Amino acid sequence: DKERVQEQALRTPEVSAAASKVSAHVELREVLLPIQRAAAQKARGQGGAVVEGRDIGTVVLPDAELKVYLSAAPEERARRRASQTGREGELDRIAAAIARRDRQDSEREVSPLKPAEDAVVLDTTSLTLEEVISEVLRLAEDLRDDS
Repeated sequence: DKERVQEQALRTPEVSAAASKVSAHVELREVLLPIQRAAAQKARGQGGAVVEGRDIGTVVLPDAELKVYLSAAPEERARRRASQTGREGELDRIAAAIARRDRQDSEREVSPLKPAEDAVVLDTTSLTLEEVISEVLRLAEDLRDDS
């Protein structure tokens, strides 16, 4: 379907590399930051939202009620990306691209890749997508129950 095609297009190595380069531009980030925050605030008023990105919990929404930092072994991340994009035959290339982006993002001066201090770090290496979703939902429900 159209949504799945768009999702796959967003997950290509080329788009990931471009996103990493764009995110290093301070001026662009300064323009986008209030837009991202306004969208999140609007969503919060409508029941909330799940927001995904490499600096959401540290820069964009540092006061978010729940921050989950998803991690996985590099080999598993490459396997998943290859499966998402239908490029199973390019596993080595995808793994190298992921490693390169991680390195660029963690070494950049502007909002480097790192978990927020108050984030729950969830290693998803051996989890299915359904198990990850269940765990994140459990964390959200626990937070809601504690409120």
